[in-house]
Amino acid sequence: MASAPSSAAPSASVVASASASATNAAPSDDDTPPEGALGFGLGLVDRCVGGFSIQGLNTGLTPRELRGEVESATGGLTLDLVRAKICAAFYGKPHDCFVAAKATLGDKPTTALITLEIEKTGSVASAKAEKSDADAKLSACFADALKGVSFAAAKAKTTVKYRFDVPEKGPPTGKISEGAVVVSTGLMRDIVRRVVRVRFSALRACYEKVIKTNPKLEGTVTVSFAIQPDGSMKDLKTTGSLTDAAVLGCVTKNFLSMAFPEPEKKATVTVTYPLIYSIAP
Repeated sequence: MASAPSSAAPSASVVASASASATNAAPSDDDTPPEGALGFGLGLVDRCVGGFSIQGLNTGLTPRELRGEVESATGGLTLDLVRAKICAAFYGKPHDCFVAAKATLGDKPTTALITLEIEKTGSVASAKAEKSDADAKLSACFADALKGVSFAAAKAKTTVKYRFDVPEKGPPTGKISEGAVVVSTGLMRDIVRRVVRVRFSALRACYEKVIKTNPKLEGTVTVSFAIQPDGSMKDLKTTGSLTDAAVLGCVTKNFLSMAFPEPEKKATVTVTYPLIYSIAP
């Protein structure tokens, strides 16, 4: 068991806030992901907040990993809104781009940086590959896919830089998923899940650093904590079958950096959040 200090002040703004009674049922197959999900039937696919990752992607050559992330968003739309919209809209298009480019992809690492100009209406005025180590057709395919995304209207135009990475095939990659999240009355369960899911990329990185030297490490880290009436966190502890100190310390640090909205009626909300770590196929 790893314990944290009794309280920690929020360090980041929360995009969405609401107040209602909690729903404590475990997520089911038809449970709508907070920020969209990728589902290709191609092996492991992470629900994506803070970027997306398609692991075990098979291009016809070797299993690879495709990662996407917003590098910057300036103007009328926030980075979080842009990230969520791109993630929710993509589904099979990145895979389609890779299938088209599989003859030249090989095992080399590949990066493509796409710049989007988004009008105040939310339509994409242009999408250009500004920098790319990828095949020209692959970069153009990514740009075309982004051009088809419809964003929310805003008071000003927005410039977005979006990066696609295909790392060189190397050490094992990790999978992170959640178990049954339990939240007491005072905050909606989906609000708590949304805040945590923004940190999923970082929480997965906690695991991936360790499996480079311990590739058989798998298990569950259950994070329990209380959200105080002012939104701050206290009494954080970790339990579960995964007991690696480095992973637990990193997970604890990431949870303490999260900021939650104030619960309704000045309630103290208890949360149990299981994280399931496993090696990607």
